[in-house]
Amino acid sequence: MDRGPTRALPPLRPRAARIAGLGWRLVAAAVLLLALAGLWRGWVASYRIEPAFAARGLVVDAEDAARIMVGPRDAFVAGVPADGARLIAIDGTAVTSGEDAAARLAGDGPVRLKLEVAGKRTVVTLARNAALATAAAAGSGAPVVQFLALYALQFVAILGLLAGGLILAERRPDDPVSMLLAYAFAMGAAALPVTATALAWLGWYDFNDLATAGFFALFLVALPAFPDGRFVPRRGRWLALWAPVLFVLIVADALPLPVIASLSFVSTLVAGLMPVMRFRRTPPGIERQQLKWAGLGFTLAFAVLLAGAGLVMVGPEVGPWMALAGMMLFNLGFLMLPAGVLVSLMRYRLWDADRVTAKSGMVGIVTLTMGALWAAAQEVAKIAVAQIDPSFDATTLAALSTATVAILFPPVQSRIDRWTEARLEPRIGRLRALPEMLGTRAGRATSGQLAEAALAEAVEGAAAAGGTLSMERDGVAVPLAARGVPPGDDAFEVRGGEVLLRLAGRPDETPLPGGVRALLAALDAPLAEAFGAVLAREDQARAIAGLAARVDALAGQVAALSAGGASSARTSSMKRSTEIGLET
Repeated sequence: MDRGPTRALPPLRPRAARIAGLGWRLVAAAVLLLALAGLWRGWVASYRIEPAFAARGLVVDAEDAARIMVGPRDAFVAGVPADGARLIAIDGTAVTSGEDAAARLAGDGPVRLKLEVAGKRTVVTLARNAALATAAAAGSGAPVVQFLALYALQFVAILGLLAGGLILAERRPDDPVSMLLAYAFAMGAAALPVTATALAWLGWYDFNDLATAGFFALFLVALPAFPDGRFVPRRGRWLALWAPVLFVLIVADALPLPVIASLSFVSTLVAGLMPVMRFRRTPPGIERQQLKWAGLGFTLAFAVLLAGAGLVMVGPEVGPWMALAGMMLFNLGFLMLPAGVLVSLMRYRLWDADRVTAKSGMVGIVTLTMGALWAAAQEVAKIAVAQIDPSFDATTLAALSTATVAILFPPVQSRIDRWTEARLEPRIGRLRALPEMLGTRAGRATSGQLAEAALAEAVEGAAAAGGTLSMERDGVAVPLAARGVPPGDDAFEVRGGEVLLRLAGRPDETPLPGGVRALLAALDAPLAEAFGAVLAREDQARAIAGLAARVDALAGQVAALSAGGASSARTSSMKRSTEIGLET
């Protein structure tokens, strides 16, 4: 258990904030220039260098200021190792760049390549193959496809990372966590292959290691202190002390690459667990929603990055299009990385995290379920048809499987939608159940009790900052219940007969979303019916109580009259006896 005061990163003073902001802008400008240079090198590689090598059955594995690494493209090429080799010279002349090599390979005649593998040099003669050149210009190997998948989309991811950092640096310059993440996004953009291509072309190899080390180190400090700079739990501060050590180990290349990679992965995983532990301790409110958004963004980005890396690894065995799809997912993952953090730190629509989680979960589950159903339907159809007519057309089988899945899709989607909403979006479930709750409690609760319960469910279900519920009687609004922040002039109103429900916006000062407003607007009739029944019952009870009071009053009067009549009779009798006595 953590003891003692919680350590925190102090806010940046105005001068320090200006220096940090200026430094970030310089770093971002340098990264953007490198990305543009890498994009240009990608265009040169895709449209000039790769086609020339592909016509000789080769692929360029790496090209920088010091070396050009080549390997066989798709099939075995005599004399070229499958693991690749360094290209030294063409026709006896040393190669100076990728463009230089491409220009010499552009001819129609055979060329002699001097290759180097493990310190040993060999000469290979290769002829130009028109079929290979045609195949390389079409399909997944087409220059436009290579350029878009490997360079252009990653450039968009770099722009997304820099845009996220710019928003944090502009809007929260004095927040240490925001500035740490802004620098981390810039370092992550500098470590991506597009900028690494430009760095390698310039011969600045160490700068890529510097950017990678900075990315990991900054995240190790920022994540345990997210979102307000306090290290909760306190043990997270040890990661902030470990971050400079990891930075030095990566930059100095002091340990073998597998060890460095393992340390970086484990450290980042532990840092990512700190916000999770903090989330479990944090009561409902703005901070909890901030942690939820950040966790959602990181989880989705990590899942997409993992899926992209998996497709890239299996791509060569399955097909080139699969590898290109993996690269697209990989770039999309980096583009998603700052999204959750931006929403969290800017406190924009924090309470929509449940909705995004539910929809993402529904899409993922529906996709997996439909894929499994399609595969199962196809296999069942194959087995069934094989028993009847083995020569049945496979295309028809696929069409039958697709039709089966199309028929099953609406009910399956509906059930999954309800399940994900119940598990991942309980607030919406509370709003949907509110009409039934009103009808159930209307028969036994008082108007005050029903108002308190209805307002509590509406405020919690809508995640509103507060609300009121009142009733109009004789032109005067009579308050029945109030909760949280009093709603202002821009409150969302629902009128059900004489009852008026008013809800304020979200605690992060954003309005209620359209889906929540639609569910609240549907409460007009249930509110009117429930409170109409309760008020009618209360009016009847008051009328009965009034009649009972009148009956009691009349009974008292009758009793008083009866008592008064008896006393008068006794007085008259005594008076008559006295008169008789006097006469006697």
